[in-house]
Parts: sequence; C-alpha cells; structure tokens
Amino acid sequence: MNRPGCLKLFLKSRKGFVRVALASGASLVPSIGFAENDLFGQLPNPEGSFTRRFQDVFKAAFSFTIPLAYGRFAFPFPLPTVPLKKKVVVALGEPIETASFAGKTDETIVAELHKRYMAALEDLYERYAPPDSPPLEIV
Repeated sequence: MNRPGCLKLFLKSRKGFVRVALASGASLVPSIGFAENDLFGQLPNPEGSFTRRFQDVFKAAFSFTIPLAYGRFAFPFPLPTVPLKKKVVVALGEPIETASFAGKTDETIVAELHKRYMAALEDLYERYAPPDSPPLEIV
C-alpha cells in the first residue's frame, strides 16, 4: 500500500497495459510522478488499530478497501478534501514503440516490452528524482 513519503509501483505482475498497447499499436510512454503520494495525508492504520479493523471489515464485504485520507479544508467543502500544497514533479520518458509488433500478443514480446518499460521508469527515477524523493520500489 502506498503512503505519503513512499514511491512504490505495483507493476511487476501487471502486463495487461502492454497487451492493450500491442493490440492497438499504441506506444508505451513511461511516466513517473514524484511526491504525488504526498498530496493527501493518511490516517495511521497499524495492525490491531480501529482504523485497520474498519478497513479489514470493509474489504471483506466489498473486496477492496479505501485509505482514510485527508487533505486541507477549503470553502465551501466541509471536509478536508482539497490536496495539500505540495510540489509534484512529473517526468515523461521516450515512447517505446509497439507498432512493429501490432496485433501480436506473444508472451515473449509482452515480457520484453514490459521489461523495457520498467527499465525506462528506473532510468526516469535516476535522472529526475528530487533529492528528497523516497527510493523507488517496483513490486
């Protein structure tokens, strides 16, 4: 789960976006946002806490859960739903062309393009990460 001060990408086992790009002939454009997880705070939810128990019950009932996040108050909103004032840096990489493979969904092609995409994300992190950025973790 992502939290403020964390840069974790759940990407290693997710290859569907590569298959869609291959089927449509679209390019894969690597992009990464720095500090986007800091736009909202999140209530602490350690094991055994009321917050965690609530989230576990919600997940059991609906098969997903939501973080209990907060931002800042802004008129006319009665809840803290406006993002916190944080600088967000977004880096875009060079497109990874898939047109030469268009229509093919061979798993070796998917795996190769996925590997190139993840490597491009790591390169973007190395080149553009602000000094105070948390380490990149791809899981």
